[in-house]
Amino acid sequence: MNSTFRRLVGVSAAAVVIAGSALVAAPAAQADGSYYGEWTLTTWKLGKERIDCPGSLPLPPPAPTIECKGGETLTLKPGYRYETTIPAFEGSFGTGYFATLKFPGAKAKTIVFDSDDAKDDPRAYQMKLIGMSSGTANKMVIFLAVGSGPVIKMIFRRLGK
Repeated sequence: MNSTFRRLVGVSAAAVVIAGSALVAAPAAQADGSYYGEWTLTTWKLGKERIDCPGSLPLPPPAPTIECKGGETLTLKPGYRYETTIPAFEGSFGTGYFATLKFPGAKAKTIVFDSDDAKDDPRAYQMKLIGMSSGTANKMVIFLAVGSGPVIKMIFRRLGK
């Protein structure tokens, strides 16, 4: 990873933490390759609402309808690269670098996506790996709490599992 990307990850991750909290990158989290591979999006959850793929959930205007066409993937590669076909990452977030971080006291890791095209605009989410099979996680949840609104979750299954 180049130093510019590390600085961007540090700045963006620090912005999502309560002021004064210490940012600690967990070397063990980056060394843990159990998140590498191709993941297919199976479900969206918005609070108590659930959308299995394929499916859609119309939201009150001005928010767009959330759709899951099915077959949408997120691929996390060694070398900290990602690529995705998920519409939520559409446009300038289709490919780029990613990093995982662990904040002190946090139950979940944080995953940060830094797009190849959207410069100086990394995106950070919480992430949990679930359901071990042969020593490798077969389910991943990427989630985000927006203010006092519902927690938004993307649930993935490792392709081929």
